[in-house]
Amino acid sequence: MDPSVLLVLILVVAFATYFQTVTGYGLSIIVIGVTSNFDLLPLSQAASIISLISLINCALALPPKKWASIDWAIVKIVSLSAIPASMLGVALLSFLSHQATNTLQIILGLSIVLAAAQSLFRPAPFAQISSKASFLAYGSIAGLGGGLFGMPGPPIIFLMYRQPLAMASIKLILLAIFFFISSFRELFLIATEGFQMQNYISALLSLPIIFLMTWLGHKYPPKLSPIAMRRLTFFVLVVLGALLLASA
Repeated sequence: MDPSVLLVLILVVAFATYFQTVTGYGLSIIVIGVTSNFDLLPLSQAASIISLISLINCALALPPKKWASIDWAIVKIVSLSAIPASMLGVALLSFLSHQATNTLQIILGLSIVLAAAQSLFRPAPFAQISSKASFLAYGSIAGLGGGLFGMPGPPIIFLMYRQPLAMASIKLILLAIFFFISSFRELFLIATEGFQMQNYISALLSLPIIFLMTWLGHKYPPKLSPIAMRRLTFFVLVVLGALLLASA
C-alpha cells in the first residue's frame, strides 16, 4: 500500500474511532464510506482491513473473564445464519467488484443511508425476547453486510437494542457476534484467496490510533445532547451514503 494512502487511511480510522466512541457505532461505516467515495482502496481490500480491525477490537473487548456473562444461546442462533451469509457476501463482493462496480456502490450507499436512518431512532424494547426466526433473519442480513463490506452492525444492532435485556448484556452479545462473523470471514478469505499480508499490516498499524482515539472519546466527548448526537450521526452517514449513490 502506498504510504500516503496508508496515512490517510489511519487518519480516517482515527476520526471514525472517535466518532464511534461518542455515538455508539460508525467506525466500519465511515471507513468504508470514505475509502469508497475517494477511491483510496479497492472495496474488497477496505472491507478486509475493516473486518480485521473489528476482529482484533472484539477479541480485546472479550477477555475470558467475560465469557460467562455472554448469552451464548442468542450468539449461536444468530451465528447459525450470519456465518454462511458472510461467506456468500465475500463471494458476491469478489464477483461484483469485477462485473458490476456501480451496483456494488449502490448497495453500499443504500446500506449507509439505512444505517443513518436507524441512528435517528431509539426503539422501545420488546416485551419478550424475539423468536429464533427473527434472530436467524437479522443474522443473515448482518452476515451478508459483514461479508460484502466488513460492516455487519446496523441490522443486528437494531434487533438487539429492542431486546428486554440489560445494555451490558446486549453489548457483550454484539461483540461476540461480530467476532465470529469477522473470524469466519477472514478464514474464508484465506481459504479462497490466500493470506493478504498487507491487510494485516494496515490493520495492526491502525491499532495504536484506535486505542488513543477511544481514550480521547471517553475522556473528552463533545458537549452535545443525546438528540444532537443522533442528528450528527445521521448527517455524517447520510452524506457518505448520498455521495456513493450519486457517484454510482
